[in-house]
Amino acid sequence: MHLLSAQAGAIQQEGEAIDLKQRPGALIFASSADSELAMLAGAADRAGEGELRLANTLRLSNNLSVDLWLEQTVTHARLVVLRLIGGAAYFQYGVDELTALCANRKIPLALLPGDANPDPILQSRSTIHPDDWNRLHGLFVAGGPDNADTILRAFNALSSPLPSGERSAAQPPGEGALLVDLVPQPFARFGLWHPTTGMTDEAGLRAIHRPGAAHVPILFYRAALEGAGTATIEALIAELEAQGLAPVPLLVSSLKEAPCIRFVQQALTAFPPVAVFNLTGFALGIDGLDDKSNPFSTSDAPVIQLIQSGRSEAQWRADSQGLSSKDMAMFLVMPEVDGRLGGLIVGHKADAVWHDRCQVPLTAYTPDAPGITRAVSLAANWSRLRSTPSADRRIAIVLANYPIRDGRLANGVGYDAPQSTVEMLRALEGAGYALSPRPSGERSAAQPPGEGALPDSSADLIAFLQSGPTNANPQRGTTPATLTLARYATLFAALPAPIRDAVTARWGHPATDPFVRGDAFHLPALIFGNVAILLQPARGYQLDETTTYHDPALVPPHAYLAAYLWL
Repeated sequence: MHLLSAQAGAIQQEGEAIDLKQRPGALIFASSADSELAMLAGAADRAGEGELRLANTLRLSNNLSVDLWLEQTVTHARLVVLRLIGGAAYFQYGVDELTALCANRKIPLALLPGDANPDPILQSRSTIHPDDWNRLHGLFVAGGPDNADTILRAFNALSSPLPSGERSAAQPPGEGALLVDLVPQPFARFGLWHPTTGMTDEAGLRAIHRPGAAHVPILFYRAALEGAGTATIEALIAELEAQGLAPVPLLVSSLKEAPCIRFVQQALTAFPPVAVFNLTGFALGIDGLDDKSNPFSTSDAPVIQLIQSGRSEAQWRADSQGLSSKDMAMFLVMPEVDGRLGGLIVGHKADAVWHDRCQVPLTAYTPDAPGITRAVSLAANWSRLRSTPSADRRIAIVLANYPIRDGRLANGVGYDAPQSTVEMLRALEGAGYALSPRPSGERSAAQPPGEGALPDSSADLIAFLQSGPTNANPQRGTTPATLTLARYATLFAALPAPIRDAVTARWGHPATDPFVRGDAFHLPALIFGNVAILLQPARGYQLDETTTYHDPALVPPHAYLAAYLWL
């Protein structure tokens, strides 16, 4: 094992060993939550406390990092407190080594869960009085600056030697707890907030809104206020207001606590949204929840998932994956299970700023300006769509064609995609969307598309598709979907230069594309009034099938781009 020369302020994504290089201190606190570290650093500044040492457990992901930290810093402490999100298993080596060290050196140890639920296993491995454990846990759950000041007083009380001069790791039975006089102060677990007012109510928020502006709630964790991590939220609010929308910032401690669920439901009723921004992570399993347990049950607005990367912008840009595996799971993959849209990056961890008093690099989220603009523009688009009558809305349905043979049009594993498409067309027609009216009299299943007839069955739909161009037969039949080469050139020129260069280098001039006839692309699509059905264009042609389907480095041909530019 080697100690790499890495910056102590950089979260080590791959777990390489780093040296925190902390001076010894009497009070040790570690957590993976930057907001908690910032909150306690603020309390130390207010109290002038010079003995508090803070550490982010994400920077202790390598066992050697833990060993160095214990040897250089923790071994000199008079109290050690850990907050563990997910329990001991997420910091197993650190918990085991800290437990052994504190037992050997008779240092009081408090292992606390990272949420509001008591953890009997962590309590059993702690060595402070059970009443003190519960009181300390309650102070963290209550949160906020006032309780942070009280937590610091609790640390000092728990670290003080006993009157006899001896200091035991475990409070002797009958001796009594030390924190009986420390009472958590109320700090809202949910509520309305705005940067110009702080915590507010419905009337206060309405006074800020422009009359008639469409509402866009922003759901975010209460921890953002505890650790001064509101820069991204404030940027979203400012951009929403600049685009004529009414932000409704909703802070919650969790979307799984009943009071928070009721608050969100009531807020979405009081401020009917055109879209909802969500900055919280994980999945709720909405498909298995009843309306009472679903925070979004009082609204049918789309929930747009926003992501603040746990990496700096430089790290995010340098990695082809972008997000860390943890961020991808918590803020992209799992929210998709709940049907949330987007997955847009709106913020990054800022470069750490060294807090000398507590010997820790503190980080906060900073806005990603282009991401903020993209997110708000998407909300504005949803607002415009929501106010557009159904008859004026234009819908595109894209069907798979994998492998690219006519026998695999609209192919899907385990379901009937062609018949599902027919049912969707019927549902859209019934909901008032403008589809071409059915002609009177009999209609042949092979009636040419674009003449107003809707398919009655999956066989009809496939016959329509096979009467025009497809990936397997791009020159066949006619299509109502064309894009001239001149128009394509204009749209293509607006794409980033690296994309243009790569596509042209691989596929040559657009006029040579198999879907081009004369001076235009003839695309594999059907049009029924305001609804278009498009076959997913092939990612390549005249190539080995494995390369066409699975090579991530293969740039798409011109027809692929043309189809989506046409949409």
